[in-house]
Amino acid sequence: RVPMIGRMAAAGKTIADLEKALVDRLKSIILEPDVHVSLVERNTIPVTVTGAVKNPGVQSIKGRMTLVQALSAAGGYAPDAGYYVRVVRRAQYGPIPIAGAKADASGEFYTAETAVDEVMDGTNPSANMVLQPGDVVNVPQAPIVYVMGETKRTGGFSVAHKNPQVSVLQAVAMAEGITDLAAPQKALILRPVPGGTRQSIEVDLKAVLAGQAEDIRMNADDILFVPNNRSLPKTIAKQVAQAAAAIAVGVAVFRSGRR
Repeated sequence: RVPMIGRMAAAGKTIADLEKALVDRLKSIILEPDVHVSLVERNTIPVTVTGAVKNPGVQSIKGRMTLVQALSAAGGYAPDAGYYVRVVRRAQYGPIPIAGAKADASGEFYTAETAVDEVMDGTNPSANMVLQPGDVVNVPQAPIVYVMGETKRTGGFSVAHKNPQVSVLQAVAMAEGITDLAAPQKALILRPVPGGTRQSIEVDLKAVLAGQAEDIRMNADDILFVPNNRSLPKTIAKQVAQAAAAIAVGVAVFRSGRR
């Protein structure tokens, strides 16, 4: 509370910002107001950081806390971090000062998203926003594509960039190429469809590798399966079903562990 002008909100302001706000309010009363603000005590700001960070949980810092400070206090990004950061703020603290911020349907919260690289490399200084008490910072896990069968590496590969798609060639490169036992002309993409099943898409990987066929785009959670060149059609079908089942179990266990 300030004499003559009453209560003024100081939360989220720097000392210079607060001095200017006080001067502006006092101009209607005093001809040339001269205001000096001193910081007596710093309050602890609790911010929750969740998702793909090394040490998720509540982070407390005295004084102003920026988005970069909160992420650093949480140990930084985990290897499977996605390409954007989401911030959720109670409406009582006002809109989030970043392009694209919006209120939710209830009107009680604001949400905003910004690219990971813009936050950490400083290309967009406004992305390193000052956080408010109770803000929730979430770093979603990156989308994953899977490569199974006759490749030098198998498993899930994170796609941590703005376009959550990779091509078949990029997926093969992440798997370090195919083995000598591969039948690349019989490769398949197993794509999730509603109902919990997968659609099989034939891919002539041999022609793709030779530049003679389109390099098909893969979506998040797609499986690229490269069969063995000695496998019979029935065996390939069985291997495809086993690969899809293995991925389904692995994803369920992984996601349950992320909660």
